[in-house]
Amino acid sequence: MGSRGSTGKAWVEKVASLEAVVARLAQRFKPRGPTNLQFRRDAEEWKLLEINPRISSSTSIRTAFGYNESAMCVDYYLNGRLPDQPTISTGFAVRYVEDMIVYERGS
Repeated sequence: MGSRGSTGKAWVEKVASLEAVVARLAQRFKPRGPTNLQFRRDAEEWKLLEINPRISSSTSIRTAFGYNESAMCVDYYLNGRLPDQPTISTGFAVRYVEDMIVYERGS
């Protein structure tokens, strides 16, 4: 996880205890469309930090591992198709984000 509010590094793996928590929350809240759930884990359990009804900035990482929420969203809202659960690859991702500023001469 990044320390600046966005994901800089991420392990993509299946965590059964987290999947159970997400399934329980989805059953209760019934989100429609892209929904970003953020958690923290203490020694014993997962704690829900926040729920964001949006496509997050780390969607490029999820897409690279097989979960293209942007395409699923467009297909759902424009074509009325519910997405199938895709096959998710596991692995490690590093994301580089930087700004490049070029000032005009004399300003």
